[in-house]
Amino acid sequence: MRTVSIIAASVLTGVAATSQADSRTFEKRLAANANGIVEVSNVAGIVNVIGWDRPEVEVKADLEEGVERVDVSTEGGRTLVKVVLRRDSRNGGEADLSVNVPRGSELTLITVSADIDVKQVFGTQRLKTVSGNVNTEVAGANAEINSVSGDIQVSGSGKPAAQRLNTVSGNVMLAHGAGDVEATSVSGDVQVEVNPAHSVRLRSTSGTLSFHGKLAADGALDAES
Repeated sequence: MRTVSIIAASVLTGVAATSQADSRTFEKRLAANANGIVEVSNVAGIVNVIGWDRPEVEVKADLEEGVERVDVSTEGGRTLVKVVLRRDSRNGGEADLSVNVPRGSELTLITVSADIDVKQVFGTQRLKTVSGNVNTEVAGANAEINSVSGDIQVSGSGKPAAQRLNTVSGNVMLAHGAGDVEATSVSGDVQVEVNPAHSVRLRSTSGTLSFHGKLAADGALDAES
């Protein structure tokens, strides 16, 4: 029994060591323009972006096997955050990113199969994913959000802005929107709440359309399913 116990303990120790080797952490902070541009790209995992009052960009990440590194750089008011995979990685690699940016930043975020969550970022947002879900807050700035097979959920502030929300096989939901809204889905439901809106365009091929709220005096609603 002692021999079995020793072998079992050795095996568990080896598994723990392998797990620690496969999972790494990353952290970096850089000075950034309070109203600058922040661009983030990640292949798989999660990307959480939160706006704060500091003129800095902070990146924290949990990296799995297959991820070579995270590049973070800033120049001319533009900060770049990029997850780089190993060339010999057959199954790719996941990275869970947590990024703090100045609240006034203009945000561009591109992923393949990573979910996106954005809070307290007041600048223009351009968010794009292939098979991830998008959950974001917008506050009076324009937003363009695209997903192929994920859901899009947007919470507005009631301030007028241009919001373009498009997905192929996911659902689209906008709450507290205002201004000009375009929301489309091929095989998903589209639910929009605005107050007030100047122009609203809703499209779905095989989903349900739902509109709640008010239009401006010269506003227009165009809906088709």
